[in-house]
Amino acid sequence: MKLKHTALIVLLYIFIIIPSCEKDDEIVSVPLELTSEINVQINPHGIAPLTAQLEFDTNESANVQIRVAGDDDLLKTFSAEMEHVIPIMGLYPDSLNVVELLIYNDGDVVIEKEIEIQTAPLPDYFPDIDITEYDPSVMAPGWNLMMHQMGKPQSRGIHTNPFMFDAEGDVRWYLDIEELHPGGIGPVELFQNGNILCAADRYIFEYTFLGELVNLWTLPENLNFHHDIIEKPNGNFLVAVDDNDLNTVEDIAVEVDRITGDIVNRWDLREILDMDRVMNVNTGTDWFHMNALWYDENDDAIIFSGQRQGLVKVTNDNELVWIMSNHNGWGKAGVNGDGLDTREYLLDAVDRSGNPYSQEVQDGTEQVNGFDWNYGQHAPMILENGNIFFFDNGFGRPQAHGLFSRGVEMSVDANNMTVEQIWQYGQERGPEFQSRIVSDVDVLSNTNRLIMSGINFNTQSSKLVEVTYPNKTVAFEAELKYKFSFFDPNSPIAPTNAELSYRMERVLPYSGLD
Repeated sequence: MKLKHTALIVLLYIFIIIPSCEKDDEIVSVPLELTSEINVQINPHGIAPLTAQLEFDTNESANVQIRVAGDDDLLKTFSAEMEHVIPIMGLYPDSLNVVELLIYNDGDVVIEKEIEIQTAPLPDYFPDIDITEYDPSVMAPGWNLMMHQMGKPQSRGIHTNPFMFDAEGDVRWYLDIEELHPGGIGPVELFQNGNILCAADRYIFEYTFLGELVNLWTLPENLNFHHDIIEKPNGNFLVAVDDNDLNTVEDIAVEVDRITGDIVNRWDLREILDMDRVMNVNTGTDWFHMNALWYDENDDAIIFSGQRQGLVKVTNDNELVWIMSNHNGWGKAGVNGDGLDTREYLLDAVDRSGNPYSQEVQDGTEQVNGFDWNYGQHAPMILENGNIFFFDNGFGRPQAHGLFSRGVEMSVDANNMTVEQIWQYGQERGPEFQSRIVSDVDVLSNTNRLIMSGINFNTQSSKLVEVTYPNKTVAFEAELKYKFSFFDPNSPIAPTNAELSYRMERVLPYSGLD
């Protein structure tokens, strides 16, 4: 009996005590809360005045959604963290901006905060921006990143002023880099990681959109950057350079290893093109005037744009593939004029049926409906279908052909050495869309075409037009009216005494800041 009694007591203990222990071990849910003040740093790196950075901690991992309130709201969500460093983009200038924060876990909003951030006015030299067309139903998303430049004729320098404006025409971001780069920087391109790629003198820079310098590469002492730089798919850079050891300029390109900074390849266009050809301008020293390059990953080749000669395709081993230019005046390549015969590499212009046009059309002395050669072009790019899209400035085009600039798509058949015009926009706009220098084109996420006429010296303005493809319905158009703040009437009209937009991109806010 005593044993049974003891066993009963043990069983009662198990049934009473163990549930009590389980109850004591239950996890009690603690509400999500801030464990620090929200620290606000306006313009955290000193060169991006319309940005800020928020820093705060939470007691557990949480998501953060921010909203910059305005006519064109900016909404962004950042993934779960406990220590939060939140970049803020898209602040309005000269405003008391309201930034709304939603801090939440498991999809339920548990903390709501409003942060007020006062910003300074834009500098007086910013252009006025007029939105003349806007159809959000067909417009591709994003803001317009402009490579705005103002010449300083007294110093012969360039004041570079990269900025972005939204669909309402409001400036939402810019870099104030005059003190860092008083001589100007090269085109603002985007790295594959979303950061900013640019260059100046012997240096290549990587910035974030908050203005943080992430990387810096230095070219050899004899090389200086000019006009263009792009990132290859492998991360290396293709750079248009001057070689100070030569007596010519703007006819050399190099590939820079991203990891080591070493020069791993070099292209010398003097070896494969006719340096004596005179079409638009040829000063002897600046005979080609390389203003852009593009990498063709389909065959590991480069498209070079020479404002004074045309478009050329060159292999990775500096061998000429083809020349897209009117046929007038081409001869022997080489510094001494004793190289290959460039006429064998000229593309023949053909119609939609593949029939060659007359010799007058090939030579550029006659224009036909549906085809005209490129003159003083900029910004070539290779489309997914293999065609080439670029801005045809019209600089040097015979007057009888009309005064116009355009974005144009060409199809090259390298096997048959022919070129066919597929599509264009701009010719129908005539002189009001004309830009004899600079300018850019792009293909947007919805296949629309973005075309920028970089400077019309008659109107002192640029036009940025987004049109649907292929039917050319205008989805968005903006006119940038320049103030020529540093203009000197006693100096010639040139890049060092002008105001213009060199390049542009359509950019989704928070590129590179996720």
